[in-house]
Amino acid sequence: TIDDGYLSTATVAWPILKQFGYPFTVFCYVGAVDRHFKNFPTWELIREMAAAGVDFEDHGYSHQRFGSRPAGLDDEEYKIWVKQDLAVSRERLKEELGHYPKILALPYGEYNKVVLEACRGMGYEAVFSQDPGAVSADSNIEIIPREPILGNEWSTLAHFVEVLQRKDLPIDSLAPSLTPLGGGRIPKRFGARLLYPDRYVAGSFGIYVSELGWTKGEEKDGFVSMQNDKPLERRMNRVMISAREKGNNRAAVRFWMVFSE
Repeated sequence: TIDDGYLSTATVAWPILKQFGYPFTVFCYVGAVDRHFKNFPTWELIREMAAAGVDFEDHGYSHQRFGSRPAGLDDEEYKIWVKQDLAVSRERLKEELGHYPKILALPYGEYNKVVLEACRGMGYEAVFSQDPGAVSADSNIEIIPREPILGNEWSTLAHFVEVLQRKDLPIDSLAPSLTPLGGGRIPKRFGARLLYPDRYVAGSFGIYVSELGWTKGEEKDGFVSMQNDKPLERRMNRVMISAREKGNNRAAVRFWMVFSE
């Protein structure tokens, strides 16, 4: 998958991927194409690529940070704000390519409970985030993870091999949940319930919060957690739970986003 769909997708990536016969999906920043940004392709070029088999899907119209609620909006108004942006991108893709998009990649990968509720019923079969992690039958179809391959370190072959070895860590009952945190609130606990606790090596659990760093996770009755007494200063944090699988010692991970308002 390639997000945004800059002109270099057509001029650099497409010839290479075509040479090796690799299929790929472009999540199109529709507003940039409509507004004729100089570093984006035209609709004519996009139609040429689509006719050759390139899959174009939705990345929103205005490339808004959906995880940041506009000031003064309640939950229902917030949902409407998200839906209005996606409604425009969906219609434009239908007009230009002849069919509605099936998949959405959230701009900047940002989501929370309200955003995911807004995406439901819009006609998408799946929604992608930018959370790292593996995919399994237990993945949430509304926030499918993707491993970013970019930059100096993450684009190395060594990192690529590492992420290919990762397994999904099926969890639920997230703490904190996907509901945005109120201002000044201190999450008392970070953690989640393991769906299959017997799969993992005892004592191998870790919890990572992007603002707080790594902590050893404590497991009790299938719930892995850490206690916390520090406020979250950042607008957005990613939380990750990790474990080692029994038998093969492969890392299993699951991420989710926590927003503070």
